[in-house]
Amino acid sequence: MKISKTPLLVILSTFIALSVLTIAGASAVASGYTVKDIAIQPGYNESVMNFCWYSTVNSGCYVQVAKASEMTGSEFQVDAKSFLGSISAASTGYYSNKVIVTGLSPKTEYAYRVGNGASYSGVYSFKTGDGNNYNAIFVSDAQIGASGNISNDKAGWEKTLSAAVGRFNSTAFILSAGDQVDYFNESEYDAFLASPLLRSVPIAPTVGNHENLSSSALNSYHYFEPNESSEYGLTNAGGDYWFRYGNVLYMVLNTNNTDVSKHDAFIGQAVGENTDAAFRVLMFHQSIYCSAAYSALSATLTLRKNLYPIIDKYHIDLALSGHDHCYTRTYPMFGNVAQKSQTFDSEGRIVDPTGTIYVTAGSSSGSKYYDISKTQGDFAAESLQLYTPTFSNIEVNGNSLSVTTYRADTMKAVDSFVIVKSTSSKFYDVPSNAWYAPAVEFLASKNITTGTSSHIFSPNALLTRGQFLVLLMKAYSITPDSDNTGNFSDGGNTYYTGYLAAAKAMGIVQGVGGNRFLPDSSISRQDMFMMLYNALKLLNKLPTLTSSAIEKSYSDSFLIASYARDAIKILTSDGVISGSNGKIDPASLSSRAQMAQVLYNLLSK
Repeated sequence: MKISKTPLLVILSTFIALSVLTIAGASAVASGYTVKDIAIQPGYNESVMNFCWYSTVNSGCYVQVAKASEMTGSEFQVDAKSFLGSISAASTGYYSNKVIVTGLSPKTEYAYRVGNGASYSGVYSFKTGDGNNYNAIFVSDAQIGASGNISNDKAGWEKTLSAAVGRFNSTAFILSAGDQVDYFNESEYDAFLASPLLRSVPIAPTVGNHENLSSSALNSYHYFEPNESSEYGLTNAGGDYWFRYGNVLYMVLNTNNTDVSKHDAFIGQAVGENTDAAFRVLMFHQSIYCSAAYSALSATLTLRKNLYPIIDKYHIDLALSGHDHCYTRTYPMFGNVAQKSQTFDSEGRIVDPTGTIYVTAGSSSGSKYYDISKTQGDFAAESLQLYTPTFSNIEVNGNSLSVTTYRADTMKAVDSFVIVKSTSSKFYDVPSNAWYAPAVEFLASKNITTGTSSHIFSPNALLTRGQFLVLLMKAYSITPDSDNTGNFSDGGNTYYTGYLAAAKAMGIVQGVGGNRFLPDSSISRQDMFMMLYNALKLLNKLPTLTSSAIEKSYSDSFLIASYARDAIKILTSDGVISGSNGKIDPASLSSRAQMAQVLYNLLSK
């Protein structure tokens, strides 16, 4: 083991001055209301932010938020939004406050303050990012106190933060792979959270083995993780959690809980709720592919043996870890074997890696380093012990994800790689191996669908009645009607108005009664099939009925509404539509992916 000496680094103060409107230090006192250790964290998606802080009183828990453009100095308007949270006892003399702020707009600067509703902290600010194009900073093992000098470790950590965020001043959030502190006391948490940057840049921390040494919930008092499981990965320090940012799913495991079946269930649940994510990033503290002190320990080898099959199973793209205090990047790994033969594009980027790339971070504070082991596995594409703090910058840009690692003292890049996902047509959230990918590519190539926004298809989003009608009409080249005098009363004046008028006049749709169509409501599967049936009948393109018994073979066929029975009978007979697990689910809502597959089944014949 080698103990570091913190190198000199000029602190980049310009960003701090710009991003914090009023800084009162690690603690803030306002009208008798004292707070400290304010931490902002990513919410469950990019429109949400989680807040956590300590207060000395149990008298209310609020975050007040306003767009910076609506502020007059540090004054909040009367109608500024306030979000109520929960408060609970923490360490002696303190209470833990946790609040979720929702409805945030992208690429917008916000001012905020925390308080009890009557008294508040100073005013701070943060800026939301763009889910399609952003960067995140990856660090690990600040381990404040590990050198024996909390003050020195705090200074090293803050220099790394200043260097990283000073260089990448639009950082969306920070990923920390554990061991933020050394021996789980409040002074170490105070030091780790002291930087003003952590009032402006969200941090997603991992439970390290040192956070887990405490027999209390000290770590959980200081953080408020999104989607934290109450069942999986649990120890006193917290559980597994996940969040979504743009087209990337981030999953964080507490691997101090060594029951990998729990982590398996957690990852499966998170992936199941985010099947449209283009990238899957997993973060956990104890590295399973490392190069220094922990590389050959039995605990590392056991965790590797138990965990890599799960990581392979869920096709994780990038696994981030720490614990080893030494930088290591693997080749893409699958089946515990380095997959050294990969496809690269003309820019040297790895296209659709056949395995997971594991990155183990070095120390982010300089509090402790471990020497590289003389015997290493052949999994390492790069191993570095620079005996100076390092960090990695992760850039997400549509269908590419890059990782570049820097020395914090000189800002020299010491390693980098880029992953590129080949995508269906032009949509970043449609993986090429998704069951609906051929359908989406076909419809996009015919200009039937353009997605929900630039490069985003949103396959799991529920389809509205108006959206399906437009797609159906475009699929069969039925033009919109410019005369809306006979349209439904809720036809409005928007993208579907002309198509709705034409469909009503042609008898493709009849509405829901009262001359209404409810175009912005989600569409059920049987209503989608009925519209499709009416259009095909009008165009003399109905499939031939091959068997009248197929529709009845579904166990829930009795749930089919009478008006939709003929439609479902013919469309199931020809294989245009199908059920799942022996059910047709007539009343369930339809997703955009399901719609694409139905139209593809018809149009590709």
